[in-house]
Amino acid sequence: MLKETSKVMLKLVNPVVAKEVGVMAAMVFQHICYWMQTQSVDVVYRSNKELSYDLDESVSVSQVQRAKQKLLDKGLIKLTRNPFNKFDRTTHYSLTSKGKKMLLGVAVKAKETLEKSNE
Repeated sequence: MLKETSKVMLKLVNPVVAKEVGVMAAMVFQHICYWMQTQSVDVVYRSNKELSYDLDESVSVSQVQRAKQKLLDKGLIKLTRNPFNKFDRTTHYSLTSKGKKMLLGVAVKAKETLEKSNE
C-alpha cells in the first residue's frame, strides 16, 4: 500500500524582480508574464481569485491585490479597461516598457549564467 504524501510545490522567484517588488509581487508578475506567453497575447485578464488559485493558493486573494498594486506603483504593469463599453468593469493587465525590460534582463542574465556553467 502506498503512503499518501502531502503536495509540495517549489516556486522559483527571480531575485532581480523580487528585489524590486518583493517575493509575492514577483510571483504575481511572473505568472502574469506566463499567461501572456502561453496565450501569445499582450494583455491578460486574470482576477485576483484566479491568480491565487493559479499559484496553488500559496498567495491569498488580498495578497494578490496588494502585489498587483505594488507592480502598478513600480511601473511594471499597467491596467486598462474596455473604452467602448463603460459597463464592462473587467480590468486587463499588460507589461509596461519597464516590465518588458526587466523580463528581458532576467532572460539575458539566465542565458549568461547557463553559458558560464557550461564552460
